[in-house]
Amino acid sequence: MAKRYRGQGGVSTVRPGGHPEEVFLKIKIAPDCIRYLKNILEGYEYLAFMVPLNGREGIVALHTTSSLKNNLIAVLENLPFPVSFLYD
Repeated sequence: MAKRYRGQGGVSTVRPGGHPEEVFLKIKIAPDCIRYLKNILEGYEYLAFMVPLNGREGIVALHTTSSLKNNLIAVLENLPFPVSFLYD
């Protein structure tokens, strides 16, 4: 029988592939707001692709395009909970 995989999920480590249009934002929110943010982003079709990096700490990666970056930031700044932008 094969061993169960116990490593890090590959999806949570995805970084932009260097395409000139790709933008990667890393934010921190309250962990209980992650599902709410996911639902908001699904309502704005194609605005951003969300990947929770550390759900317990509320760290989330957002993949978007350079043409939609300003719209995404405007949505994040108007959410009813605090959003902190993380810079590497």
